[in-house]
Amino acid sequence: MRTSAVWHLAVLGFLAVLAAQMAPAAAAQSLEISDLFSSIESADITLQGEGAGASVQVDLIHEGKHMATRNLAVDGPGTWAIRWPAFDAERGSYDCCAALRQNQTMISKRCVKFYYGGVEPIRFDVRDFRADSRGMHLAISARDSTVVDIYYMLLQGGKAIYVTREHAVPIAGSYATPIAKDYAWKQILQKGLYYEGRVKIVELNHNQTRAFMNPFEAVDDALITET
Repeated sequence: MRTSAVWHLAVLGFLAVLAAQMAPAAAAQSLEISDLFSSIESADITLQGEGAGASVQVDLIHEGKHMATRNLAVDGPGTWAIRWPAFDAERGSYDCCAALRQNQTMISKRCVKFYYGGVEPIRFDVRDFRADSRGMHLAISARDSTVVDIYYMLLQGGKAIYVTREHAVPIAGSYATPIAKDYAWKQILQKGLYYEGRVKIVELNHNQTRAFMNPFEAVDDALITET
């Protein structure tokens, strides 16, 4: 009887150790929404973790009414960007909600709120933005000196091939003299394929964010390296 009890405790102990070892691995394999941003024109969503065969539904909501929905088939971690359809947007508060599902079960959800058409002061202005086979070009100005982080994204089929971030870029306080930024692609673009360049600028002092997207067709194979 005592031997049986000892054996039972040993089995329970082994199972507990096995469960403890498996838990971190299971957690690491679970996809989740780690970041979500939206404006009235577009949105981007970032997933982290591991997993496949999942889908994401992204909804744009105003005063409880669904204004637009986008569905994405996702094959693992990464960043995706979408465009919202053009509509006669009213001033006010909007919600963007993203739901990640796997095997018809929701495993992660995230919502963000933004205000459209308000009187909040514009901390910086993007005077020019374009993307082409060579890279991205933008010109930024500000009324008062400020600091921004700039995210550069190269997209194909809505998914970011890569994302890079330039930290703490100083912007001088003058609308008359914008700061020019040029970002060269860091990989080969295949001639004839369609890509999109996306830039997201985050003003650090007041957490004001603006994003722009520009589609283009690659016109020449070129390997652009770090400078």
